[in-house]
Amino acid sequence: WSSDVCSSDLTLGGSITFKFTSDGSNIIGSGWTGWKALLTCTTAPPPPSTDIIMGVTPSPVANPCGRFFYDNGGSSSNYSNNRKDTLTLNAPSGQYLIISFNEFSTEGGFDTLKVYKGANTSSTLIGSYTGTTLPSNIVSTQGGSITFTFKSDGSLNYSGWKALITCSTTPPASTPFDEP
Repeated sequence: WSSDVCSSDLTLGGSITFKFTSDGSNIIGSGWTGWKALLTCTTAPPPPSTDIIMGVTPSPVANPCGRFFYDNGGSSSNYSNNRKDTLTLNAPSGQYLIISFNEFSTEGGFDTLKVYKGANTSSTLIGSYTGTTLPSNIVSTQGGSITFTFKSDGSLNYSGWKALITCSTTPPASTPFDEP
């Protein structure tokens, strides 16, 4: 009998239990050697990325605090042509999301990141960003959401963006996007 115990059925950190039951009919010295098992598994896979990748990470994202947010090229590649992606980030209850862009470079006038203060694109448009001007910090309402859409055309693509998402129980002193 053989079984692949290292298959996807065995999750990282999981366990296997063997139960040996004997009917008691074999006597020591009768030639029976018992049983043995050889288990071999490969090295554990690396943990999944905690980065939020537009167009890859499932939306909405609950509790994105302390994570980086990238275009679909991730941390090391340009974004792709012909993208039409939407992503919503949800703040933990009682907290504000603060999205701080560290890098921003899209094809000016053609590839655009739009940001909405709410759970969908019917929410208030905070801003529309294209080119190389770094967006100001974006702040959600307390316990609220921020929705992003990104659209790129079919020609040039650039490095895209990198933003850090932090959370706070108190809002920043002031932001240009505070609602009354």
